[in-house]
Amino acid sequence: MKKLILALGLLGAGALAVLLWILVLAPGEQTPPSQTVVFEAVATTQDPFAVRYIVGADDVTQTATSQFVADVSTSENHAQFIVSLEPSTQGDRTVTCRVSIGNDVIVEQTSETGFVDCTTDLPRANDGN
Repeated sequence: MKKLILALGLLGAGALAVLLWILVLAPGEQTPPSQTVVFEAVATTQDPFAVRYIVGADDVTQTATSQFVADVSTSENHAQFIVSLEPSTQGDRTVTCRVSIGNDVIVEQTSETGFVDCTTDLPRANDGN
């Protein structure tokens, strides 16, 4: 009987230790800190062009003329950014896209075809640790 009580006591202590670890000591899911990602696009034509950026759940498509800038606060580590002129655009079809965080340009692409893709991985924000 003493062995049974001792075994149950050890089992209870083990269960308590596991519960304590789960509730207090286990590393929890932490949301990475947010950072502001800047999407920029420039076209040499005055004709409208389409921009699309996807960051996490944000999927935005807009039309711009000559220049486009959007600041997006995110904790995601991947972004898609695509710029395209209408196929009917005549003359110079040069478009440029840039993705930056602060003063750091993450990716910049230029194309004379009227289409450019600045899809990239984003560095994680520094959380101060």
